[in-house]
Amino acid sequence: MFQRMKKTAGMISLVLLFCLCVGEFAYASNVNDLKNEKNKAEEEVKELQDELAELLIDIDEAETALIEKGESILAEQEHLADMEDLKAKQYEQMKRRIRYMYENGKDSTVLLQLLGMEDIADSLNQYEYAEKISEYDRNQLEAYAENITAIEETITRLEIEKAELESLQQAYNEKQEEINTLLAQKQKKVKDLDKQIDAAIKKAAEEAKKKAAAEAAKNAAAANNNGTTANTGNTNTSSSGGSATGNQIVSAALQYVGTPYVSGGASPGGFDCSGFTSYVHSLFGISVSRSSSSQAYGGVGVSLSDIQPGDIVCYPGHVGIYIGNGQIVHATVPGDVVKVASINYASYATIIAVRRYY
Repeated sequence: MFQRMKKTAGMISLVLLFCLCVGEFAYASNVNDLKNEKNKAEEEVKELQDELAELLIDIDEAETALIEKGESILAEQEHLADMEDLKAKQYEQMKRRIRYMYENGKDSTVLLQLLGMEDIADSLNQYEYAEKISEYDRNQLEAYAENITAIEETITRLEIEKAELESLQQAYNEKQEEINTLLAQKQKKVKDLDKQIDAAIKKAAEEAKKKAAAEAAKNAAAANNNGTTANTGNTNTSSSGGSATGNQIVSAALQYVGTPYVSGGASPGGFDCSGFTSYVHSLFGISVSRSSSSQAYGGVGVSLSDIQPGDIVCYPGHVGIYIGNGQIVHATVPGDVVKVASINYASYATIIAVRRYY
């Protein structure tokens, strides 16, 4: 009888061992499949991140080129205005000289005075001088006209190049949005696979425990129950207003809402994004570099959770000034104006840094 019971117990142990092995094998196969899928997704994330990094370099280069084109156009426009002014002044002077010579040439009294001169050379010199003045005026006006034409052609060329850069920048932004969308999808997939792997491991462990407990209950006392405890953490949130200097920066920045966007602009006549942030800080004697990429590495780094009014919020190829309540004020894009917007003003507006310069 005892031998029969011993043999039965041995059979039960073998069955239990077999069940556990099958369960472990199925669990291992399922988890390995999930891990392989996760590894593939992580490789795709890495490739997208590398592509995005290269694109951000292109965006920064395009922004720098746009700034330079904008500044060149502004300089050429000032040069053109100066040349137009010089041309107008020279033209007025020429008209006065021609009027003088014409009126004197038609005046018989003046003519008799010239003919009555004892020194004929003096009278000839008078006419020679008049002819030289006329030739000088013609040459000057022709030179001014040629310079103005050359400047206008330069401005036209720069405007075309700027428009091409703006189109390229737009294409880069669209590509960046596309990559960010794909990246978000792949990152979500990786997180979902992590959850699936954790769930599969837990489920396999629970099934193994249930089977072991059921078999052990036939031959032993109740198995020990493993409890689980859930930890809860308290999240403390705190908020405080920006410093007086930060609030002053915000107040100054908001004064320029409605100012037109100008590529390369860094004055109240027109701003681009980094020109706006650098100009507002300069009002308080704070030096901020000129390009958005440089601004993302200057000042003091601040976590998004500690952001305060007056901080510069940095995006790929773009910057704005945080004004509180989840909003920024920024010089937007060509054709638009300085405006207030959400800190997440667009789907592609990924925050890469928050910098404090005050």
